[in-house]
Amino acid sequence: MVLAAREVLEKAEALRADQKQQVRESIRWATEGILTVLAITIAGGLGMGLAITRGIVRRLQGAAGIAEAIAEGDFEQHFERDQKDEIGELSRLLQVMSEKPADRGFPLRGAAFRVEMTLAATDRIP
Repeated sequence: MVLAAREVLEKAEALRADQKQQVRESIRWATEGILTVLAITIAGGLGMGLAITRGIVRRLQGAAGIAEAIAEGDFEQHFERDQKDEIGELSRLLQVMSEKPADRGFPLRGAAFRVEMTLAATDRIP
């Protein structure tokens, strides 16, 4: 009977060792899966953030370039205005700014030239 009890104990110990090994493997597998999903999520988030940021920066750089051209007197700027967000509104307003002088008939370039000529002429007066 003692021999049978020992065999039962040995089998129980073997089953317990197998169960421990299975639990360890399950934990390792779950940990690896979670880390993989986390890495993919972080990489995807960074990629999407970069793509969104690049789109915003490009549109802002375009609007800044147009604003600079308008500031320098070039009112013949044309650009996309199909966006419905804040940058699209900025683009729409820049387009309105560039059209206003032409709509009102302001000959700004000619006026600027006349001012320059007048200033040059007054500099020659003793």
